[in-house]
Amino acid sequence: MGDLDLLDDILSARQKQQLVFSSAHKFSVSSVHSKISLLKIFLSKGTEENFYSYKFIVKNSTKYSKEFILRSILEANPPMSQKLIPIKFFTENDDSIFYARLCFDVVVGLIRQNLKIQVQESAGPSVLELTIEVGVEASDETQFVNVHDLVALAVQRRVSQGMSASTLNLSSFHSDPDVDAYCFFPLSSVQNLQKVLKIADQYAVGPYQSLDLSNNQLKYLSALLDNLPNFRNLKSLNLEGNQMSLSSLKIISPLPLVELRVHGNELCSLYTSESDYIKDIKAVFPALKVLDGCSLSSHGHAIVRRFFCQQPMSQDFVEQFLTHYYSTFDSDNRHLLFGLYHTDAKFSLTSTLLPGQSTTSNASLNNYLNESRNVLKIIDWAKTRGLLRTGSKQVMDALIKLPKTQHDPLSFTADVLKFEPNHVKISVTGLFKEPQNPFSSVRYFKRNFVLQSVNKVYLILNDMLFITNCTSEQAVSAFQVKTEPAAPLNLYLTTRAMHVPLSNEQKVRMVEKISDITDMNHEWCRRCLEDVQYDLRNALVYFQKNYEERSIPNEAFLK
Repeated sequence: MGDLDLLDDILSARQKQQLVFSSAHKFSVSSVHSKISLLKIFLSKGTEENFYSYKFIVKNSTKYSKEFILRSILEANPPMSQKLIPIKFFTENDDSIFYARLCFDVVVGLIRQNLKIQVQESAGPSVLELTIEVGVEASDETQFVNVHDLVALAVQRRVSQGMSASTLNLSSFHSDPDVDAYCFFPLSSVQNLQKVLKIADQYAVGPYQSLDLSNNQLKYLSALLDNLPNFRNLKSLNLEGNQMSLSSLKIISPLPLVELRVHGNELCSLYTSESDYIKDIKAVFPALKVLDGCSLSSHGHAIVRRFFCQQPMSQDFVEQFLTHYYSTFDSDNRHLLFGLYHTDAKFSLTSTLLPGQSTTSNASLNNYLNESRNVLKIIDWAKTRGLLRTGSKQVMDALIKLPKTQHDPLSFTADVLKFEPNHVKISVTGLFKEPQNPFSSVRYFKRNFVLQSVNKVYLILNDMLFITNCTSEQAVSAFQVKTEPAAPLNLYLTTRAMHVPLSNEQKVRMVEKISDITDMNHEWCRRCLEDVQYDLRNALVYFQKNYEERSIPNEAFLK
């Protein structure tokens, strides 16, 4: 484009009060510079201040979603796109259209890319082609859109609708109906996140303890360290479904987090070892007690992994039950589990050898095969009746007869099949070894528990245990983190059994045990235990009941 052509275009644009750039035009280095010069001269009359002066037309793009199109444009040139706020997105024929203002740098960046944006589809790479009309006067429908006021109202509503004054939910903020109907305001933009957090800080009733920023495609969180008094003492942060890296998390390491969710971020895919993942996150947040919904022990490993517990309360219940059950099962006081079983409880064990594994040759499963009630292999059907242990005494006799065990909590998976007031069904799998039989291979187990509520206390009604040698792959991953067995509690765990006097040391250990399971501080754990005369199981039931009724104050969880 020569100087005369440039002058002609300027005069034409001034007469029409409109300037059009299109990907259909041929671009060269000189033409790009000329187009940018033309834009600067055209806007020198103040057009940008007086109009929503940019109309973006994405040609033949209606097959894409609104969010896909807008994020593709915003991410085409991230530093400049911080200034772009798309307004009133709509479709017309095969084109997608939106308006924007005060985004000169964004338009310049797109011109330098020939108004073409590379995108990745499932079928392969594709291109979004743009036409930008500059100087288009806004319609009455868009003229009075005040983005700041819209965002402020949405934030204010979320603050007021929080579960408590200390909880703030900003999940999927770009999809908020009060904002999305008028503009696209993603928190992945650092400027947008800063604005929203500042507004939330102003509307806060008191300091925030819990913040949900999930599903916002966040990459950076430095805005959390701005001068925001009500965010300084965050204890819980949900970052699921974002694009966080470990270096991004290190930036917010000054936050005193005790609970963090980062599942679904790019950093998670970099780890093949769960122990390494936990170790690195704990190095950033040393006070962390819960990671991705799993409680961490004092040694920094997950107490139990959960995969399919859909109800939050069922997750808490499973964690409490399995932690208590297996810490006692692995101790020298396995008989203390007697109080957990219903008087009519039933227990059966099946076992088989898994061939073709590195663990096959030294499986040593005789202790389990002799008690196995595998109806497909037992010829004497009368024996199957004898191997079905009935009644809490027979069940305990069978459990005590089994070898001493040490379970690997990192290997646990759990599935809540049913969670109702009167019945709970839990399926748990994992790995264990026999400390007194060091030459035997690591075992794999699957266990199904059916619990029934009796006088508002859950008791095990049915217990089915399957044991085999683990696979070669499981053997490699087993016991990657060395942990000390949980200290056994020398007391009865049910009101049906006779209580014995407790020493101060035993009471302290019980307080620590309840604190590890419930995450309450020691003072509130002591109160809880005193209310139930230091009955550990009833203390857990008491905690669950009050937690469900939301009658436990936030101060109980401050440490």
